Amino acid sequence: MCGVVLDLIYWRDAKKTGVVFGSTLVLLLSLAMFSVLSVLAYLSLVTLTITISYRVYRSILASLQKTGEGHPFQSVLSRLFSASSCYSALVRVRIGSESIVKCVDMLVSADLSVYQHIS
Repeated sequence: MCGVVLDLIYWRDAKKTGVVFGSTLVLLLSLAMFSVLSVLAYLSLVTLTITISYRVYRSILASLQKTGEGHPFQSVLSRLFSASSCYSALVRVRIGSESIVKCVDMLVSADLSVYQHIS
């Protein structure tokens, strides 16, 4: 078994284990009470709300401190969307299944990198 999983099982770091098991418990209880689509919709809504709140907080903080900081997610966004690579693949007259799979893979990996960057 992976060392990280063993650390979680043996509660070597109580904060991380509590967060993982607590969120897993909430997810399982939510799935028991609501449909999968509802749970995904609410998780997406919570993620969007947190992201927008963080963006507004950073903008207000930058304006009060009079710093020239830009968008807090600019480094992530510039890395994810390189000069319309996904857009150009989808706009083609003949959209091949390979280009759609490539764009979906790129969006999923971008989603994972944003999650890893935030946590």
